[in-house]
Amino acid sequence: MTESSDEETGKVRQYKIILLGDGAVGKTSICEQFVNEHFATSYKQTIGCEFYVKRIQLQSSTNESLPVDAITQFFSFFLKEIKNICNTEPTLFFWAKIALQVWDIGGQSIGSKMLSKYIHGSDGILLIYDVTAFMTFENIQDWLTIVKTTLGNHGKAKIGLVGNKHDMSNDSTVKLSKQEDLCSREKLLSYHVSAKTNDGIDSLFYHFTAQIAGVSISKQEIQKRTKVVKAQVIHHEPTKLLQPKNIKSSEDKKECLIL
Repeated sequence: MTESSDEETGKVRQYKIILLGDGAVGKTSICEQFVNEHFATSYKQTIGCEFYVKRIQLQSSTNESLPVDAITQFFSFFLKEIKNICNTEPTLFFWAKIALQVWDIGGQSIGSKMLSKYIHGSDGILLIYDVTAFMTFENIQDWLTIVKTTLGNHGKAKIGLVGNKHDMSNDSTVKLSKQEDLCSREKLLSYHVSAKTNDGIDSLFYHFTAQIAGVSISKQEIQKRTKVVKAQVIHHEPTKLLQPKNIKSSEDKKECLIL
């Protein structure tokens, strides 16, 4: 395995990703977990939009991240020599450096004239809904209609559907099959996350960004980005048996008459 980086070229890709969906579905919490690893226990409504930036690196087995120049030609020659000597096909990995601009759009913006301006120029769009609130899933179709109208027939932005609050799946009002059917019908990428426990947040953005960049990343790379969710252990006090208040002693018990 040979590793290379495009750091010496100073080449950094920039992608704009926007998050859309009804209010209180967890768009801000998703952004905060991804960028700052923080979850706020109190709800604060987003007015207009909030803007986040985070740099990531994607490991790819393609040479797309490097320009076709002397460096690429050198590595191509180097790989051929290894193949001839070792009689095996070596794999060359490259690191694609990416700067993500993540836009958190307020839920009330669905009726705003600014919404089309937020969508314009996006490389990726994530539609967020709350798995415990069926209405937020139904309203995804309205958001999607606006997105498609704004992008037009030539829009190349990737679109993903994200079911948030997966930690409350026992209270879910949206069957997994419903999300998969919608994604299949509308050709959307499908994700489930929990902003509260940080489950699936990193893998969501890494996989979605790779789809935008056209970079193939392995399952192992995605799994490395999946954080282990620690279960919360609740200790219960042992239940104490209550004695009848009227029985004071064993002598009293003898006076009880069963009819």
